[in-house]
Formats: sequence, C-alpha cells, structure tokens
Amino acid sequence: MDEKCEGTIKDSGQGCSCENELNPYVIPEINMESFKRLVKEKEYDPEVHLRVYTLTTVDVIDGDIYQKGSAPNFKGDVMTLSTCKHDMRNTLYKNHWAGGENNLWIAGFATSKLRKKGFSDSILLFLGKVKQIHETFYEAWTQINKKNRAEKNANKYPLGDLYEPKDETKESSLKPSDYKKCGNHSHGEDSFENDINTGLIFVFDPNKTFVFGPQGKEIDDKKHFEKHTGLDGYLTERNRIDRYGRKTNLGDFINGITGGKKS
Repeated sequence: MDEKCEGTIKDSGQGCSCENELNPYVIPEINMESFKRLVKEKEYDPEVHLRVYTLTTVDVIDGDIYQKGSAPNFKGDVMTLSTCKHDMRNTLYKNHWAGGENNLWIAGFATSKLRKKGFSDSILLFLGKVKQIHETFYEAWTQINKKNRAEKNANKYPLGDLYEPKDETKESSLKPSDYKKCGNHSHGEDSFENDINTGLIFVFDPNKTFVFGPQGKEIDDKKHFEKHTGLDGYLTERNRIDRYGRKTNLGDFINGITGGKKS
C-alpha cells in the first residue's frame, strides 16, 4: 500500500464492516428543510422501490452518532456508497439501473447496539436517491469533481471510499494493483480487493439526500412504521434482513417514518 494514515483497524466480523477507531466523524445533518418540504409537498413517487439496510459501523460517542467505517461516506458535497453492501449494490444495479429504472432510493438505519448507549433501536440515519452509478473506481475518480474526490480519497484518509488510480491515463480497471490505498485504511487487503473487483460506486443526488444528523431520526411509533412499510420486525431483528436489503415502497416508508404526519 502507498501511504500510512493514522488509525487502527477493527474488524467487527460482520462482512465488510471494518472500522478505524482513531478517525471517526460525527454524521452530519444534511437537507433537513428539504426533507420536510419533500414530505409536505409529496415530491416523490410513492411507488418507487426502496431498499433498507443497517449500518454496522456507527457508534455513539459523547451522545452523538459517529461513522467509524468508510461506507456510506458523508464527506464532500455528495454521499457515496462504494465499500459496503457489495451484493446489494450489484443486485440493485442489475435489476434497476442497468434495466433503465433509474429511480433508486436507499435508506440506512443504525444497529440495535445503540440501545446500550441510551438510544432507541429505531434510529434512521439517511435516506437518499441514487443519481449515478460508476462501474469502476477509475471511472468514478475521473468523473467525480476534484473537491469531492479529495475529501473521500482512500489514499489519504482511513475512512475514504474512493480509491485513486495509480495511473489516470490507464483505461478503466478492476485490478486492485492499479489503485492506491493508505496503509491503515479501514478495509484491509481482502476487503480492498473485493471493493475493487465489485466496482459499482453509488453516488447520491445531493438534492435528494437526507441525513438525519448527529442523533439520527428516531421512529416514535414502531407499530405504525411496520404497518406502513411491511418491514416486519426490522428494527429489532437484524438477522431477518437478507444480504440484499429489505424492500418496500418509498411512499409507505415515508408514511412510516413520519407517523403519517406532515413534517
């Protein structure tokens, strides 16, 4: 690997949920006023399929929710998902994006381990619409603007999620040896190779990305949530969620998380 960046790697043993203990950051609040307007004005297609999954790399530190892993990456002006949920992303790409259905939304919840630190087990962290999918990190690196890719650079930051090509004149590649990564990145060799081989970098629409801030959005009425989303037992029974994420309709989901009320 190329550079040594600060941090120690912790593998939680749950798929690609590797963490870097010394470099967590508070999950920011993004587009809350836009979210309220989206709900109030119903500026979305309620029949769109939404995928829901849990983030195993979040933790509570001094009362705030921190991201300790590289995915999703909340840095820069756009949210990206490129180093986790490989099977889910591949499935969504094949079934929705490549088939021309480019109206894809994803939501992420915190895990139930937050209960031990004073939080509810029903904390929604983000909801976002995918705007672009890149098939290789070369393609992503050369097409994402310099400011955003600099803040996500996995060669500089232990929690970066964009791998920089060693040679930007080389054609798009799925070879791990063609990319840079700092020595203490949260993803070790096996995960790094899987990241590169899988490709598929999801870039979210900055205008349709809603991140619910340092303490997340708590779902007050879980019965209402489950009734309106069909995600039965989701919030307390993580083992019931398959590797591809649980599917529901966007309209049902928003009705569930808002309790049927306009925000």
